Amino acid sequence: MKREILLTPGPVNIPNELWRYAASMHHRTDEFRAIVQDAIGSLQRLLATNAHVYLLTSSGTGAMEAAAANFVSDDELVLVVSSGKFGDRWGEILSAQGKHFELMRLPADERIDVDSVAAEIDSGKYGSAMLTHVESSTGTLFPLQELKSKVSNDEVLFIVDSIASIGVEELEMDSLGIDVVVGCSQKALASPAGVSFIAASGRALKKASGGKKRAYYFDLTRYTDEFKVGDTPFTPAVQTFCLMHHNLKALERIGWDNTRERHRAIASEFVRIAEGMGFEELSRNPSSAVQALRLPRRLEGKGFAAAVREGTGYVVADGQGALKGKIMRTGYLGLVGGEAVLDFVEKLARLMATLGYDTEPAIGNEAREKFSFYKPLLSRLA
Repeated sequence: MKREILLTPGPVNIPNELWRYAASMHHRTDEFRAIVQDAIGSLQRLLATNAHVYLLTSSGTGAMEAAAANFVSDDELVLVVSSGKFGDRWGEILSAQGKHFELMRLPADERIDVDSVAAEIDSGKYGSAMLTHVESSTGTLFPLQELKSKVSNDEVLFIVDSIASIGVEELEMDSLGIDVVVGCSQKALASPAGVSFIAASGRALKKASGGKKRAYYFDLTRYTDEFKVGDTPFTPAVQTFCLMHHNLKALERIGWDNTRERHRAIASEFVRIAEGMGFEELSRNPSSAVQALRLPRRLEGKGFAAAVREGTGYVVADGQGALKGKIMRTGYLGLVGGEAVLDFVEKLARLMATLGYDTEPAIGNEAREKFSFYKPLLSRLA
C-alpha cells in the first residue's frame, strides 16, 4: 500500500514504531486488568477529575449514545447547543431514544454569544445541557469556562463532548463543574479508532441510578463493578486499549501543558501560512485541534481534498454537510512533526500553482525554525 500521512482531525497519523504497543493478550488476565486501571487513572489526571471513568469499545458516537441513555431521563427537556454536524448529533441521538430536546444553533462564522447560551440554560426549562467542546466539522472551540462562570442554575446537568478537544484544549472537569465528559482514542490520544470513554460525576451517577435505561451494551451499571478490578463486561478492543494506554503514559511524561502548547504553536503557524495562500479560517472561535479553512472561491466544489491527496501524498479532510466542497480540514494531533507540516505547505503551494493560484507561501526562516523545533511526539518515546 502507498504510505500516506494523515493530516486529518481524526483518525490521526500513527508512526510505524508505535504499533508494537498494540499487544496481543487476553483481556481476562492480570496484565490487561492493570492496563485498564492505569489508563483510567491517566484519563482522570488529564481531566483533573475524581469522576468515575468508563472505557468502552466503540467510536466516540457510542460514548455519546451511552451518555444520553444513562444520564438523560425520559421526562426532562435537554438543551443541545450546536455549532455544526457533531453538535447536531446530540439531538439525533436523543431523538432516536425518544427523548425531548431543543436545539440552539451557533453559526461557526460568528462570535459565540455566551450570554445568550447562559440565559437559555438559566431559563429553568432544562434538566440537562449537551455541548460540544470542539466542533470538528467547523473547527469551533466552545468557551466552557466563560459559560460556566455566567450560569447560575446549578441544577442543570452538563454533558460535554470532548472527542476532538481531549489533550488539545484544557478541560478541568471538576473545577468547571462538568458532570459528564465523553472522549475517544483516535484523535489527540494518537491511537486507532475503537475505544471511547465516559467520565461521570457522582451527581450524574446518582441521576442514572434512579432512571429508566434504554441500553444493554451501553448500560454503565454493567461496567461499574467490573472496572473496580480492571475487568470489562464485554470483550474490549484489546490492542487499541494497549496502544492508547502507552500513549497516555508517554504524553503524561511530556506533560499535558507542553502538549497543548505544541498544538497551539503548530496550528497557529499553519493557519498563518495557509491564509497567505488564499485560504480563510472558517470559525470565529477556532480551536487548535482542527483547522477548518475556506477554499479560495474558484476551488469550491472541485474535489480539492482528493487533489491534495493525489498531489502531495498527505490526506486532509473535506467539509461535511453544507460545507462539503467548500472547506479543507486539517489536524496535527500529536504524531506529525513540524518538518512534515513544512513539507506539506510547500507541496500545497506547488499544487495551488498548478490550479492557477501562483502564490508564494509566507514561510520564511523564522517559520522554518519554528517547525524544525517540533519533532513528532511519542515516536521518540517509543
